[in-house]
Amino acid sequence: MSTLTKLLTRIGLTALVMAAAVSGADAKTVVVGPATCNPGPQHFTTIQAAIDSVTISAPGSAVQVCPGIYPEQVVINGPVVLQGIVSGTAGAAVITVPAGGLIPNVVTPLYGAVAAMLTVQNTNNVIVKRLTVDGAGGSCPAGANRVVGIEVNGVGDATWTGSAATLDSNVVRNVNACDLWEGIDSENSSITITANELHDVGRNCIAHTGLIANITNNRIQNCHMAGIQMNSAGATSLISGNTVYAPRGVEVNQTNGIKISSNVIGPFTGTGILTVESSNNQISGNQVNADFAGIWLFKGAGTNIITNSISYSTYGIVNEVPQSAGTNPNSITGNTINEARIGMVQYNTDGSGDTMNGNNFYNAVTTTSPSF
Repeated sequence: MSTLTKLLTRIGLTALVMAAAVSGADAKTVVVGPATCNPGPQHFTTIQAAIDSVTISAPGSAVQVCPGIYPEQVVINGPVVLQGIVSGTAGAAVITVPAGGLIPNVVTPLYGAVAAMLTVQNTNNVIVKRLTVDGAGGSCPAGANRVVGIEVNGVGDATWTGSAATLDSNVVRNVNACDLWEGIDSENSSITITANELHDVGRNCIAHTGLIANITNNRIQNCHMAGIQMNSAGATSLISGNTVYAPRGVEVNQTNGIKISSNVIGPFTGTGILTVESSNNQISGNQVNADFAGIWLFKGAGTNIITNSISYSTYGIVNEVPQSAGTNPNSITGNTINEARIGMVQYNTDGSGDTMNGNNFYNAVTTTSPSF
């Protein structure tokens, strides 16, 4: 390497270090709430004003939200950490429906016009944590095809192997004024949704479409449709460690190469885990108590259903119309099924292409049946 090249390399490295230092220096913390809560940083009266003050001029900043009620629709368009904080014995930081009601404020590829209470869109490096989104008193506004508690849209892209957005330890509740409401909706985003609590939701508690999602350790109940719905998601997505009470526990559509593991689903669930036209997935170690079917595999291939525990279901496991039996077989083995009218159903297939042995049946009137 020549002396000139070495010099230019050093100059370039120095410029990068200085740029990083400036970027770090620009980031700051601002606070939403009264001056008595976390005094020192600059304070704002609304969450939106605080976000707008930092996402452009100081990306990567933190917006701390003091306990209180914030009737607003919040939109995040830049890198930021938005988090509720503790102040003495006060309660949570709660985003509620504005006095004038909700209005459509975001357009998504899947639903078009959406009225969302909290939106993260067209950015990356966003964390939202320890906030409560409460839709009590809301309605279905004119012009909205969906109403959503937290909407995440276009965050990250296909090059992301990690999460461009994280929703951590939030509460989404009472988003059920009509059958258009979703709890958390993620579209075309690389996202982690973890340790959140969702209840009383008009449609799906958590719905994700496109790119990679890690949906873990959430507590979900009283959704009117699916607890977790995943559509056309990226390979290596994960649904794990969730506790779900919903008519459909976990529903996966046209999604390949993911893991569904260690979830506790039911009771009072119609179908515990349903996969539709999805292949090469692993469904393992789940505990399912479902009124209708524990696990239903529809047009799947190369899927491993192993070491699950299914109880008090009419049908333990249903294997319906494998996509390519014999060439990319499913493996259904090592599962325990207790109290089922039919332990396992091979529907529209003789099962010759799949491995379906080594399962344990207790109190099952029929252990294996070719039909319902």
